[in-house]
Amino acid sequence: YLGERVSEKVKTKIIELLYSWTVALPDESKIKDAYYMLKRQGIVLSDPVIPVEKTLIPSPPPRPKNPVFDDEEKSKLLAKLLKSKNPDDLQEANKLIKSMVKEDEARIQKVTKRMHTLEEVNNNVKLLNEMLVHYSKEDSSEADKELMKELYDRCETKRRTLFKLASDTEDNDSSLGDILQASDNLSR
Repeated sequence: YLGERVSEKVKTKIIELLYSWTVALPDESKIKDAYYMLKRQGIVLSDPVIPVEKTLIPSPPPRPKNPVFDDEEKSKLLAKLLKSKNPDDLQEANKLIKSMVKEDEARIQKVTKRMHTLEEVNNNVKLLNEMLVHYSKEDSSEADKELMKELYDRCETKRRTLFKLASDTEDNDSSLGDILQASDNLSR
């Protein structure tokens, strides 16, 4: 608002900061919008050159939390056992760690299986739909008809698999939407 009364040094510094934030924080749309508005208005004529030592380095994304260690009771027990000098406690901590790792491996295997199932369902549905669009009673070969029948049978089998996946998935799991979407696609 007081652009006419502000020194060139301050203006330059503000433009440099806005530009560096635009580059370093690309997800912050308001900052980017403000900078590009200044460019459109002719206040900023070209992007400033910012020395590397003054460039903002975006912070790394937060590390994904391991659900195995989200269980507070187990984590507290493990911490307590590891602090102990008693060899039996350390042995118990070792067993607990092994069981937690086993749980995590089972969870990962379950997620992988779910992803493969969803991918297979989506591929089968897409292929069957494409074949049905191009189907002609006169022009389609027996092999095409057999393939469509096989795809239909696989889709029917996967419908039951998806139902089981949906019932085994917790309500707050983000993949539930993908499972339900794949199930809807099968129903069409």
